[in-house]
Amino acid sequence: MHIIFVICGYLSIFFALTTQIPQVITIIKHKSGKNISYPYLAMFILDCILYILYGIGFLLDKNYDGIPIILVGAIPLLISTLLLILKIYYSCVKKTISKVEPPVETV
Repeated sequence: MHIIFVICGYLSIFFALTTQIPQVITIIKHKSGKNISYPYLAMFILDCILYILYGIGFLLDKNYDGIPIILVGAIPLLISTLLLILKIYYSCVKKTISKVEPPVETV
């Protein structure tokens, strides 16, 4: 394989692994996950799991080309799971705070 295709492949892996990081930063910064939907996270997590299974299929055939495929599935799976945890956490925190604080009266 020509080196330019290998470089493109590794750049693609890098960008695939880092696409979710700005979302994590935004959720932590704003302490809210309301802009990320549960169906999106569920579909993305399912996609990552399928990538991992696809890579495992390569390894079962003793083909080590599956290792990068597994990485492309596993690392975004961890990041998207973190997104899901943060979304649930901040939605629970906001519900708890809204129950504790009395409503503000306007005159």
